[in-house]
Amino acid sequence: MWSEKRVHTTQTTREANVYLRRKKDLAPKERLPLRAKSLIVLLLLVVLILAIGQTRLVYASGTLDQHQDVIYCPLYQSCGDFICTSPGSCSASYWAQLFTAGLTGGLTEVDLAISTWIYACTGCSPVTVEIHAGSPTGALLASTSEPASAIPAETLPPTLSFFAFNFATPASVSSGSVYAIVVGSSSTLIPQNAFKIGVSPTGSFPYSGSHPGDIAYNLPPGGSWIATSAFDLAFKTYVTAVTCVPTAAGGATACPKTSAGALSSFSAVSVSSVSPPPPSGLTFPFGLFSITENGLSPGQTVTVTITLSAPLPSGTFAYWKLESGTWTQFSSASLDSTRTVITLTLTADATGTVNDPGGPTITPTTPTTFQPVHQTPVGGVMLPSLGLSALLPWALVLSLLGVVSVESFRVKRRVKPESTNQSP
Repeated sequence: MWSEKRVHTTQTTREANVYLRRKKDLAPKERLPLRAKSLIVLLLLVVLILAIGQTRLVYASGTLDQHQDVIYCPLYQSCGDFICTSPGSCSASYWAQLFTAGLTGGLTEVDLAISTWIYACTGCSPVTVEIHAGSPTGALLASTSEPASAIPAETLPPTLSFFAFNFATPASVSSGSVYAIVVGSSSTLIPQNAFKIGVSPTGSFPYSGSHPGDIAYNLPPGGSWIATSAFDLAFKTYVTAVTCVPTAAGGATACPKTSAGALSSFSAVSVSSVSPPPPSGLTFPFGLFSITENGLSPGQTVTVTITLSAPLPSGTFAYWKLESGTWTQFSSASLDSTRTVITLTLTADATGTVNDPGGPTITPTTPTTFQPVHQTPVGGVMLPSLGLSALLPWALVLSLLGVVSVESFRVKRRVKPESTNQSP
């Protein structure tokens, strides 16, 4: 009986072990094999390297730059001033406000306090907003328009709120430069169907008071632009700023600056991403830079500086550009004594635009050295002897052979010879 129980118990244990082994084999494996993990890490590294190779950091997010938020709306009286083109019945057909940009980049949006007066402006022409360089009559940098149906009607009691005008092509602005916001409509209507523009109280200058010269202008119907000393327009500007960017190679940072116009784009580009590739033998330690600038006059020259966070390697400096599919060495480029500031003198094309991809190259300067040749008479014949640099590799080889020989000798000494018994 005891023997049968023992056999039964042993059989049950074996079946249980077989079941557990099968369950373990069929269960999904919770951990990835080491080889799979290594492959995943390698793929992630490849993606990261490709992303760094084509770094492009042209704009940050839109940022509120210049603004004047005061809107004069006395209780049960008319807000702001009129925009219409009927002579003798409106203050102006166009208004303008000067402002000094605080950021360098692309001006993507202007908010104005605007509405129709009392009634929806049925049949009115669209409202146009423009950005001009320096004055209301300066170079046109950007333009947009909104249909009259999109402009909100004035409410009662009178209020005005900001309405956004977005530019599909941003106006390039540069910090410290003056620009003009021009707003108006070509509708020839009586004031009751005109647009209204928000302004500060008469005699109050919330913006131009702290920005001397940045005043408002109006363009009377059929007249010329007139500077007003009564108030400032209510406005907001939004700029996507051009900032410093990581270089495509070399692990540095590049910061651009222009002497005129405005940089609308500055990006770092890897050498491997351009076509055709640069000539063989050129070394671009920090990769390439793509520079786009507008707001210039046709043929105008401008100085663009690129400040690097790390110096270029020692060697002969040159700047190469890709123009119309051909690589050429750019002669109007220089490098300062710290080897961190590159200065480019660029010329605008017929549209007042500069678009110059290129980058600094370094050619290592190899000093010329002369090895002395010693001649020693041997048997009446002058035999040349080698210099120190030529003998050094042979000295290293001989030293290595000597070390090997000494080590072999030591090993042989540690091995005891087998003893042999010889009969006398």
